[in-house]
Amino acid sequence: MSLLETEQIQGECSAIPSPTNPSNKNKPSNLELLIDSERYELKELLGRGCWGVVYAAYDKILEEEVAIKILSPNQIGLEQMNYRKLDEFNAMRKEGGKLTACANIVPRRFELDKKGKPFIVMPKYNKFFSNILKDAFDSRSSRKASKALGEKKLFGSGLSIDEIIKYSRDIVNGIAEIHKVYKKAYCDLKPDNLALDNDGKLLISDMGTSTYASFAITSAPRDNMGFLYTRSPRLFIEGEHPKKSSDSYAFGCLLYKMFTGEYPFEKEINEAMKKGGLKEVKKFMNNFYERIGSFGLFKHNSTIAETIDKKLKKTGIPEPFKRFITNCVQEYCSDGENLKKEFEEAVSQYLEARVKKRAVDEFKAKLKKKLISGIVTGTVIAGLGIGFLWLGYISPKPDYANKTDIITLSKIREFDKSGIILEIDHVYNNDLGNLKLNDDYDNLLTYHQNKYKNKTLVDKIVTEWIKTASEMESEFIDNETRRSVISPVDYHQRHSILFRGESPSMPTVFLNEYIRDLLGYAISINQVSKNVADLEDTLTTTYLGTNLVYKAQKAANSFEFDKYICAKDEQGKYIIPEARQKFLKRLVYNVSVNPELSQSIRLK
Repeated sequence: MSLLETEQIQGECSAIPSPTNPSNKNKPSNLELLIDSERYELKELLGRGCWGVVYAAYDKILEEEVAIKILSPNQIGLEQMNYRKLDEFNAMRKEGGKLTACANIVPRRFELDKKGKPFIVMPKYNKFFSNILKDAFDSRSSRKASKALGEKKLFGSGLSIDEIIKYSRDIVNGIAEIHKVYKKAYCDLKPDNLALDNDGKLLISDMGTSTYASFAITSAPRDNMGFLYTRSPRLFIEGEHPKKSSDSYAFGCLLYKMFTGEYPFEKEINEAMKKGGLKEVKKFMNNFYERIGSFGLFKHNSTIAETIDKKLKKTGIPEPFKRFITNCVQEYCSDGENLKKEFEEAVSQYLEARVKKRAVDEFKAKLKKKLISGIVTGTVIAGLGIGFLWLGYISPKPDYANKTDIITLSKIREFDKSGIILEIDHVYNNDLGNLKLNDDYDNLLTYHQNKYKNKTLVDKIVTEWIKTASEMESEFIDNETRRSVISPVDYHQRHSILFRGESPSMPTVFLNEYIRDLLGYAISINQVSKNVADLEDTLTTTYLGTNLVYKAQKAANSFEFDKYICAKDEQGKYIIPEARQKFLKRLVYNVSVNPELSQSIRLK
């Protein structure tokens, strides 16, 4: 897609250098009047945006071609600058950035001409990632894939897996550098802003948008920024500030295009633009986020994960990258460094699967030859039997020890190696005093500790859960209340729905088995960032299920545990019964003061 088409679709633009195109090389008149400099001679127009203009120029001192960006906003750009409280000098000064070495960001210098007019000097690039994507897509029927990673096929975009990994590494490195060195969110990730140097490396160009997208929140509004196809849904909210995680969303969308040839919501955005312009696009994006109480904060809801998962099922994208893209669009990667780690993890999982698949394929080929030989010698039955036994033996087995998703880390990996952090709202007090443990739970506690050895984070929490149930036994006089509070009957139903298998039919007896599975699931859905989960919400979701927790949070208009746990409905009735409130408060306290678990607990 050309820059012009991109800007037409967006309905708004940013000042960016465009890929060289003979059609837009119209030499303006009186170029020498644009900047008063003896060092630089402007040659021709390279690109124009709402905010500025980029010219090809000649550096007389270094005797080389460069690109010079001059702030020259049109009416739309002026309105955006006023809206974002920016003036010409400071906008260009900030864009010049720090004088620092970066491997995947286009270098730039901030300069002033004789009259004090600011401008930016950059290397001149002749090829951008948009050119690469277009060439690959147009020639996908004739291109040949590299065999470097053992994958011979081309994906729908026309790129091979090794090309996708190579370009992706350049991009995530650039994003990480912007976040770490420039302390900014980029918020304008698109192929036209990724320049290709002479060594075939991608560099992030046009830091103009990121200049105005600093994630240090100020009074200046910064909503509606970036390329529509890669813009985080949260940035369609008026007045919302960009975050580093917004670049995670953008990269997930771009990676999806590298595999498939189109952005995940490209068709829907195009249809919305035709139907009602940017207003209709915002309406579509409203499906993917929701307001958090009355605090003016927003979060992505489950709709975006469900939608992207449905789309991913129809693609040929390898499973590790499918999971990675889903995490990206939910903005689980909080910054560029986390994005790099998650991407490399997906690459490692993909390569491991490729190695195992190759080993199995080679074995099958050898086995086929032996089976044919067995038929000739009259030993086909023995050959088949031995062959399938061996195939089952050497076939790839799930290696959970090497997986790093949060469920595996909490439920499979040993506690001291899990790296999981549990966040709590505040330090909790012992409201009930020192309660005596009931002997009825001794056998269950012994069974649990003997079977699971209390090795993992989940197992340690389950131990505290059983102890809490034992403590609370004496708090409830009638048996019906005791059963419904300590071991809710809906454990069984929720377990069956989530895990689609045979669940134990006696909740009290198998309390630890229910909690182990439900707790691992609750940790994953209450994950707030890489390997970090909300403790109170995790325990409450495990105990009550997501529907009741959401109902309480909605009624309380808050996500704070102390507020939503005692929320009431319109009739003034507690949504979470008081007896269950008491159990949850005791459980949160017991978990938070456990000497071992406290090592992994921190205040928000």
